[in-house]
Amino acid sequence: MPKRILIVDDNEDARQLFARSLSGEGYEVTFANDGDEALRKVGWAHPDLILLDLMMPGVDGLRVCRALKQNPAYRLIPILMISAKFADPASRQQAVEAGAEEILIKPIDPSNLLAKVRSYLNKTDRV
Repeated sequence: MPKRILIVDDNEDARQLFARSLSGEGYEVTFANDGDEALRKVGWAHPDLILLDLMMPGVDGLRVCRALKQNPAYRLIPILMISAKFADPASRQQAVEAGAEEILIKPIDPSNLLAKVRSYLNKTDRV
């Protein structure tokens, strides 16, 4: 059964770029356009990993990450936060404290994205 990835980003181009890379490797991809939609979809999409944009209208990525990590049903899902603005150590620390496993900086090289996704999915397979 293919691994499922939920891509949460308000930018259509970014969602499609990530989806092309991931679906090309056999991953099953689901989308959410914002944080509210992500919180609704996670229950029925059953993702094995979440790519979560930091800056979105409404509920931002940090709030989504905190909400998911506080819920025992979703706590173990790896969350890779994506942002164009996470350059400073304080911002990175905020994301880690919210529960993100890692922060990826846009633009993300597709081969690097695939390597990170594989790495975190392999870790969850061993749990």
